Amino acid sequence: MGDTTFHGDITAAFLNVGGTVSIGSLIIADPEASQHVLDAATARLAQLPTAEDVPIPDPTPLPTPHRMRLPPSTTFVGRDTELRQLAIALTTGTTAVVSAITGIGGMGKTQLASEFAHRYGTFFLGGVFWLSLADAGGVEAEIAACGGSMQLPAWEALTFADQVQRVRQIWEEPLPRLLIFDNCEDLALLDRYRPATGGCRVLVTSRRDDWGTARHLPTLALATLPRAQSIALLRQFRPDLAEDDPTLDALAPELGDLPLALHVAGSFLQRYPRQSLPDYLAQLRAAPLDFLAQRLERLTDAPTRHDLDVARTFHVSYDRLDTSDPIDHLARTLLARAACFAPGEPIPTEVLIQTLPDDTDLRDAEDGLRRLGELGLLEEGENAWRLHRLLTTFVRVTVGEMDVAQEDVEKTLIAVVEKGNAEGFPARLFPIQTHLHHVVRGTRTNTRAAQLLNAVGIYLHTIADYSVAQSFIESGLTIREAALGPDHPDTAQSLNNLAAPLQSQGRFDAAYPLHLRALAIREATLGPDHPLTAQSLNNLAELFQSQGRFDEAHPLHLRALAIREAALGPDHPLTATSFNNIAALLRSQSRFDEAHPLHLRALAIREAALGPDHPLTATSLNNIAVLLQSQGRFDEAHPLHLRALAIYQTAFGFDHPLTAQSLDNLAILYAIQQQFDDAIKLMQQALDIRTHILGPDHPHTISSRQNLAVITDAAQQNNTPASREEHIAQIAAQAHTAVAQTRAQGTAAERATLQGQLEQQAQWAADGEEGGSPYLALAAHLRALAKQLDEEPPTP
Repeated sequence: MGDTTFHGDITAAFLNVGGTVSIGSLIIADPEASQHVLDAATARLAQLPTAEDVPIPDPTPLPTPHRMRLPPSTTFVGRDTELRQLAIALTTGTTAVVSAITGIGGMGKTQLASEFAHRYGTFFLGGVFWLSLADAGGVEAEIAACGGSMQLPAWEALTFADQVQRVRQIWEEPLPRLLIFDNCEDLALLDRYRPATGGCRVLVTSRRDDWGTARHLPTLALATLPRAQSIALLRQFRPDLAEDDPTLDALAPELGDLPLALHVAGSFLQRYPRQSLPDYLAQLRAAPLDFLAQRLERLTDAPTRHDLDVARTFHVSYDRLDTSDPIDHLARTLLARAACFAPGEPIPTEVLIQTLPDDTDLRDAEDGLRRLGELGLLEEGENAWRLHRLLTTFVRVTVGEMDVAQEDVEKTLIAVVEKGNAEGFPARLFPIQTHLHHVVRGTRTNTRAAQLLNAVGIYLHTIADYSVAQSFIESGLTIREAALGPDHPDTAQSLNNLAAPLQSQGRFDAAYPLHLRALAIREATLGPDHPLTAQSLNNLAELFQSQGRFDEAHPLHLRALAIREAALGPDHPLTATSFNNIAALLRSQSRFDEAHPLHLRALAIREAALGPDHPLTATSLNNIAVLLQSQGRFDEAHPLHLRALAIYQTAFGFDHPLTAQSLDNLAILYAIQQQFDDAIKLMQQALDIRTHILGPDHPHTISSRQNLAVITDAAQQNNTPASREEHIAQIAAQAHTAVAQTRAQGTAAERATLQGQLEQQAQWAADGEEGGSPYLALAAHLRALAKQLDEEPPTP
């Protein structure tokens, strides 16, 4: 039979499933700029110089807040006309202005955008924000990173999805801001992420040249540098060279007057000042053009002359790295690994160095990075290094052993992600999310790729990106089944992990056979008493428990606990998980006296092993609060809810299922205490989150929807004595109907669940009014109905 649930009062339909967030920051007020600030910002933007007789501004400190990937260039020359054209385009109009810089690779689009930001950013008092749109899968991570620079209240408490939503809301405010969408090659990406309204100005850099016709955007098509500016750029690196040196005039066309090639050549000449210009020119001309062209054709259909100009320059600089020199050899190794990350995106220094062998000296690794910077092959940022997208192509076709480099990068990311998953703080992985998507797409179909897919899938499940998590884990499962066989323990791990996003989406029928298969494999290959067998037993029990199949869940939980105590010890976090889950099952059956000490023991283990601020500690706090709440001990439950909320707020944030659970539980507590305004507000938030993440038909979404209706009805019924009498009669009638239906058709688990609900209702009714109230009679009636559930069902 279906669930027998009645909605007579605010406790009847509640689904208490443990979870959390902090009540103090449940609603972050939208920081609308005051009219005074807006007027000042608008006036400041109006001061941005566009006239030809006004000099181009020098670089100045950026406004607060800001997020910039590149520092001001010390070698930038020329492009005054282009900077002025951008200034005019981005100050024409008042709402969501967009302009584009276009050109082939190496033309200096990104550098020009960076210079514009550093020279004109001071006129955008709302801030300057740099985003890469090169990888569609990483755009939202870029948006969230921009929000991290805004110093918003409780920012770390927000989930990834809620951070993105919050930033996009802010960008549609009227305050002038400068957004730079770097490397945007997809029209749909701009359509999806550009602010629809507000004071933002968006500057796009792109290789595609149809922005004007496809989106009617003002477009600046970059050309190569004029010869005089090319020579001036080279002299920025070598000011000792005379402006009229004929070799400089011969070198510039060999470099195609292309800013990237000029930068790499200038860096080389600066690093080797004793090398004569004629010698360098001879090396450049001697570079094997046919060989480079053949290599480039592997990655691009028809390399242009400009591509080859940059390739020759790269070839001369790269050949300077002496494989017999330890630091140069390390530099080559680092360059190959940098080419395996997302092209053109900053790579955290710590992660890049971690791709090297474990015995590498840290100082040598840092020297290798500086060596690449001196040669213009890598660009240093803030705790990160960047490899130009075009140079990434040359590295991949020039450097040998790229397969080894790819393997080392995959191994590193596996270690980083698995560590992040084990720590339970997913926000720490946000800075590398763009790289995760890129490297996952480039993996081969081997067991290492399966391990990476599995690790990233678990991370995405943790941040509630269920559909992508499912696809990654499914891909890993396919690889493992083919490579290892259907009965390998690693295949069981993928089966177990694939069940998680399915179960989180309420797809219990799809998750069930995966859990069964994983359990069977582990029992057969690892033995009945292995900790991973206990994991499968626990997860299968959790699925049964989610379906109200308590009699089937309980022995599985007990078996998992016995294995964990024997194999891991009584104070291990996984042992605490079993204590917690058994207690939750007992609580669901209203066996509160048995559940309470198990919850307390789980909490003690978690606080000692994981710390007072770990998400699993919060889960125990939440579950104890729910138990106390079920016993009517509201004053004891409330501070535990708040403490759990604060912990979850830091770990997961707003737009996450655990947040919704906690909001739901707090709303119930407030409703029972007749704080209806607060209860309705929190339950509506829980419903909104669950609808967004889980979908409108998920059991938890339905529960919040029902709870909101019950609370709203209770608030209305609470207004007059007459309506209270009607409310009591309605509760009694609905309870009677539910008991009759459950006695006739319900399972033992369903009878136990309804009995617990009736006991909670009776406690609420008894606490609802002073002695002599009609609510006391209702309490007695509900307890009598609860006892009927212990009797045998009537004979048809």
